[in-house]
Amino acid sequence: MVDQLVKVLKEESDNLIQQHNQFNVQRQQFIEKKRQVRQIVDPNELIRLNVGGQIMMTRRKTLTKVPNSILAKLFDGSYQNILRSDYDGSYFLDYNPVLFSHLLDQLRAFKINESVVFRPPLSSSSSKPFNQILQDFGLPLPQRLENDVIALNVGGEKIVTLRKTLTGVPDSNLALLASNSTEVSRDRLGRPFLDYNPIVFLHLLDQLREGKKINDSSLKPPPNESQNAFFAMLKALAVSSK
Repeated sequence: MVDQLVKVLKEESDNLIQQHNQFNVQRQQFIEKKRQVRQIVDPNELIRLNVGGQIMMTRRKTLTKVPNSILAKLFDGSYQNILRSDYDGSYFLDYNPVLFSHLLDQLRAFKINESVVFRPPLSSSSSKPFNQILQDFGLPLPQRLENDVIALNVGGEKIVTLRKTLTGVPDSNLALLASNSTEVSRDRLGRPFLDYNPIVFLHLLDQLREGKKINDSSLKPPPNESQNAFFAMLKALAVSSK
């Protein structure tokens, strides 16, 4: 009885070893087939994309500039059997064409072997869907840099400044304007909206650009405007929302 059980177990073990060996052979064949397909594709081939209904043209090498990313594998031959084209030869991608175009422009600008650092769109409300595109394609998310440009809507006037100007006091409501927080009121273009006199706000911004902080007692109001309005604005912007 024991001998028969040992025999059965040995047969099962031999079968598992054989299946494992077959799997390794098939795996090597698959890797070799992928390598051969990747050698066939032409990096200078024009690729026609249909992104959210908008047609875009680029070269294959632009889409494969970030090695090992999902985007690169879709167009370097690795996933050639998965990627399907429309009747006119275009590949459909269900994304916002403006945001994808923003990504494509940056891919075109990258040099070979250059560090890949993506810049988010100027509109803060577009940062989240743009980051989602990057995640879907296995691309690195943007770094928040001090010199990122931030566009604001102050009393109906567009005002542009740098992230470092707004974030001198990290836990202030002023710094919150440089984030993607849902607590920030925004206009239809996604710009943070501030209901202040633009002249008063610009006067504050000029002093912040000089290195002063939102909570500095040395901040001065504009000479020809209401001091009460200036200091009320300071109080509202300096208070943390946490």
